[in-house]
Amino acid sequence: MDIVNTHAAGIDVGSCFHMVAINQNPCDVKKFGVYTSDYEAMIHWLTEPRITTIDVESTGNYWQTLFSAQQLAGFHVLCLLAV
Repeated sequence: MDIVNTHAAGIDVGSCFHMVAINQNPCDVKKFGVYTSDYEAMIHWLTEPRITTIDVESTGNYWQTLFSAQQLAGFHVLCLLAV
């Protein structure tokens, strides 16, 4: 697929961990935990490649604190909530 936004990331939100991808290279996918320190590490990891937009996918309510942390960090966050 063609890359539409080179400064975007995707996050699959889970109850025990979150998977984050910053491009189409499998080496650029990273697993993060669900605690505040994990969110801080994720935000730091996302700022290095100048990510500005994050697409979050979640099937539960686990996205809420992550969403808030990312917005406070200055990211434009989009959510796809599957119920």
